[in-house]
Order: sequence, then C-alpha cells, then structure tokens
Amino acid sequence: MTGSDGRDDEDFDAPRARPYTATKGRTEPQIHLDLAALVLNTGACHPDTLQFEHASALSLCGSPVSVAEVAARMAQPVVVARVLLSDLIRIGAVSSSQAPSDSLETQLLERVLIGLRNL
Repeated sequence: MTGSDGRDDEDFDAPRARPYTATKGRTEPQIHLDLAALVLNTGACHPDTLQFEHASALSLCGSPVSVAEVAARMAQPVVVARVLLSDLIRIGAVSSSQAPSDSLETQLLERVLIGLRNL
C-alpha cells in the first residue's frame, strides 16, 4: 500500500541501522575531506575484503565523485561518508583530490593581480 507521500508502507516498517554503526561510533575522520573533495577508486583493494559499508562507499567511486555525492548516494550523513572514505584512503583503496581552499585561491589571485599591475 502507498502512503500519502508516495512511499510504500513497507519502507516505513523496515528496520534501519543507526548511522554511527557504520563507523563503529566514530564521528571524526582520520583524514580531513571537504565536501567538494573528489574521490576515486584506485583498484588496489577488492570490495570482498571490506566491511559492507566500506564496500558500498568504494563501489560509488568508480569515477571521480565528490564526498557530498557519496553521502547522498549512500543516504547517510556526510560525517559517515567522510569517516568511511577516510578509512578507504588510509588503506589505499581510494585516492582523493582536494579542491583548493578559498583562502589559498584568493591569495593566489591577489598575487596575480599585483603582478599584472606591476607590468
């Protein structure tokens, strides 16, 4: 039967695990990852050797994808995705490319502007 919001009633009855169970209670990743950081599967680790949550995150990294998108596709809070992806980076299963921070980008643009003015 379908509820007023268009979802099946069975969806509401299905037991859900708490998000912190996926990270064994951890809420801080060992490697800082911005929401816009891109992650990519390196192929160095076979998903069968990982826990379910880590394998799920790894399966989403076949092409460069942002941390935010991994969280959304996993239907998990961002902190959970960050912890899982941090674990995967530590074991070499995933590589990350951080987007430059705004302050570094601003500093670079200011130096370029000063250089152009000096021409």
